[in-house]
Amino acid sequence: MILDSVLKEFGLNASQVTIAPIHQGLINQTWKIAQNEHAFILQQVNNTVFQNPENIAFNIEEISMYLKCQHPDYFFVSPVKTFDGSELVYKNEDSYFRVFPFVQDSHAINVVENPDQAYEGAKQFGKFTAVLSNFDCSKLKITIPNFHNLSLRYEQFEDSLKSGNNNRLKESDTLIIQLKKWSNIVAEFKKIKTLAILNLELHITTVKLITYYLIKTIKDFA
Repeated sequence: MILDSVLKEFGLNASQVTIAPIHQGLINQTWKIAQNEHAFILQQVNNTVFQNPENIAFNIEEISMYLKCQHPDYFFVSPVKTFDGSELVYKNEDSYFRVFPFVQDSHAINVVENPDQAYEGAKQFGKFTAVLSNFDCSKLKITIPNFHNLSLRYEQFEDSLKSGNNNRLKESDTLIIQLKKWSNIVAEFKKIKTLAILNLELHITTVKLITYYLIKTIKDFA
């Protein structure tokens, strides 16, 4: 069985553990691995969605190292490494697996049922971004191109209004009206992107000018 050979690379003996599938989640295939008092999460990464799983592993490692150095008290679940120090196991040409420690008493909420749950989710996300406020995100690799491209998402939304199923459009009428009212967020997103590009271009130009005058000064004194 493929899971047996995967677990072996993480130092787990399949004959000494219980393997139970976890059906929550829409992308990756997940199992809970229990071994005496220890438990782990085993995942098969969906490489149709994540076409470069190595990028995910790289990003997690970068963030993990930063937090251990700068915020050692922050609770961050890092992957379990294989005997050779890898965070991913590659099997059968297109299957990628990873293992995480299971967090006791943890649970996942599939659908938010009340404001308190939404608040707690936002609060924890805020803490996460706060501890990473000084992290150099240029180090990170793209895992899904354009996933957070709000301009593209809104264009796709507008296209679906033209070519979508009429019955579904009627059922979603109230939501569609609300989303159109929030189109100013898209405009603000585009403005922020434009300013970021201009600032980057200005920075590059400044560096070039400084370099030019530095070289010129050295030559004048030579």
